[in-house]
Amino acid sequence: MPQETSLAVFVSCGTPYLKAQEDFISAVEAHLKSHGCTPITVGRSRYSVRQPVEAARDCIAECRGAIVIAFERIRILNAAEYPDSPKERSILVEAHPTIWNQMEAAMAYSKSIPILTFVQTGIKRQGMLSNRFEWPAIEADLSPDVLRTEAFRQIFE
Repeated sequence: MPQETSLAVFVSCGTPYLKAQEDFISAVEAHLKSHGCTPITVGRSRYSVRQPVEAARDCIAECRGAIVIAFERIRILNAAEYPDSPKERSILVEAHPTIWNQMEAAMAYSKSIPILTFVQTGIKRQGMLSNRFEWPAIEADLSPDVLRTEAFRQIFE
């Protein structure tokens, strides 16, 4: 449970597999803590014997905000969308994040929790990762320097 005086913020991120990803997630967590927030992430700061989707739902229910960090998890090379149909389209290279970003962001949205989304440059923007009026999305190379930009500062405040 977060401290009574802190603001619980759910952080949706895949398990980092590159140092740059871990550095960015750690920088976001440090930023949250320095602003009186407690970052909560299933499998990172919160552990449960429940199914991951249930654990995420329970964590999100106690949070007052959500941050989605979408970095490349899957790289599709030479594929087809709508195969064998008149709408078929070739995909030469396309990058996607973990599906958990979409699921957890949708859960937060359904609870009317404010959402801030970071999307790594080059990730396919769709669903909860699109830039919408309901939730801001910052597309950038995920470097801790992003947390010092005016765009981030204004959205975070």
